Amino acid sequence: MASPDRDEWLEASRQSFVGLKNVRGNKMRRIEEATVEGPIFDVVSVYRIKLDPSTNKLDRVTVRHNVDGNRGKRVLARLGIAYAVPTSSTTLDEVAFKMIISDSAKRQRYLTKADVKSAYTNAATSRGKRFLRCPDTAPEFDEDGTEMVLELGPPLFGEPEAGYEWQMTLEKDLTELGWTPFENVPCMWRFETKDNDCILGTIVDDLLFSEATGHALADATIEALRKKYVGVTSEHNPTAFAGYKLEQSPERDVITISLPELIEQKFKMECPELVPAEARAKFKLEHTKGSKLQKLADALEMVPLNPSGKVTATTKIVQTRISKPQRPSS
Repeated sequence: MASPDRDEWLEASRQSFVGLKNVRGNKMRRIEEATVEGPIFDVVSVYRIKLDPSTNKLDRVTVRHNVDGNRGKRVLARLGIAYAVPTSSTTLDEVAFKMIISDSAKRQRYLTKADVKSAYTNAATSRGKRFLRCPDTAPEFDEDGTEMVLELGPPLFGEPEAGYEWQMTLEKDLTELGWTPFENVPCMWRFETKDNDCILGTIVDDLLFSEATGHALADATIEALRKKYVGVTSEHNPTAFAGYKLEQSPERDVITISLPELIEQKFKMECPELVPAEARAKFKLEHTKGSKLQKLADALEMVPLNPSGKVTATTKIVQTRISKPQRPSS
């Protein structure tokens, strides 16, 4: 690792693995014992940096150790181990999320956000024993030099069934707390009392509450979940949810949503050559001033549909292109 922040990265990686070892049900085992008891998965580590928004300088680094899911599938297939539960889960879709936001603005409701950190490790699981190799930054050995691996108690991100098992755990607990699922709308719930009501939408470990009067029902639910799960955080009148930026008026009758982080991410992915400020300034100078911008707009035209009338993958999407100037006919 050649990063100038190498020591910080290494320490963050070690501390992350210490935290993983301390998760309920996890424990270190000798590799020869693990080999005969269950599959051993490789570890994959996700490194992230957090910037201080006021200075745009490095604030801290974070590391999360997960199961290498792709290799894990091959390990299970080679051992002939079948999945006991589905390997997919459902989340609140974008339309339902925007309906919750629109309804909240129309009826001037109160918003509360909750987040379950490391949600999967809070889930119940029905799968057998599984093990995870130590990351290169934090290898462990027994007294006689034998390699140690981590026996996984609850699910870990990267395991194929982890998302489904977390969803089943959360839904079971919400039902026990008195929440009722919406019919035919996945991941939407309601709770009603004589003088109050609350709507809840869930996107994996992110929970958004929309309440008629104050935050009492949301707060009571979150407090109950804190007694069941580790790492539950919450916020009244949130300014962001699931990647969206939220701006709510003081009267709560207007809520503006936007995706600045996603837009920036897509911009860096699709137009990396324009990330430097100098490159963007040059592009604007060449293409977006005066009549040039108008010419670009005038040159946009619809791609014609397939002459056969068949709807293909291409014609399903509205596309535009800049047409080449036609030479005048002689």
